[in-house]
Amino acid sequence: MALAGSRSGAAARLRRARGAVLGGAASWSCYTVLAAGLNRRYGAFGVTGAIVVVGTVALLAISLPLMPAVVTPDRTTTGLLAGMGLASSLLGFLLWNYAGARVPAERMGMVLYLIPIVCVLAGVGFLGESLTGRIIAGGALTVFGVWVAARRAGETVE
Repeated sequence: MALAGSRSGAAARLRRARGAVLGGAASWSCYTVLAAGLNRRYGAFGVTGAIVVVGTVALLAISLPLMPAVVTPDRTTTGLLAGMGLASSLLGFLLWNYAGARVPAERMGMVLYLIPIVCVLAGVGFLGESLTGRIIAGGALTVFGVWVAARRAGETVE
């Protein structure tokens, strides 16, 4: 009976995880398409500010009930988290929205495929992670795919 309960619990967690991944992909695709018009109307800075505020409030509303009340980060941790949030989220969204106002959404989508390559290179450079042949082959295949997609998109535009 205990095994059956743990299997159904694992299956439920897997369903929730899959739902979260699909929900994240769906929301990002909607955001990318809708943000282009908002960026042209309100500017990248205004849209980024609204997104960061709404996202922060939503994430706090979801995560605060999950956090124990006795765990409070110290000032150093809070400062590091704030700096990390500003550097990655605010700057990242600002640059993405700036580009989204000037580049069509289908072209912006191709840039997303390059993110894992940047992450791998950052892991090698900053964390000393190993760069294996499989990782290099995967990166080369990804760059090749983006190159092919960009060429085909350029041919249809001209």
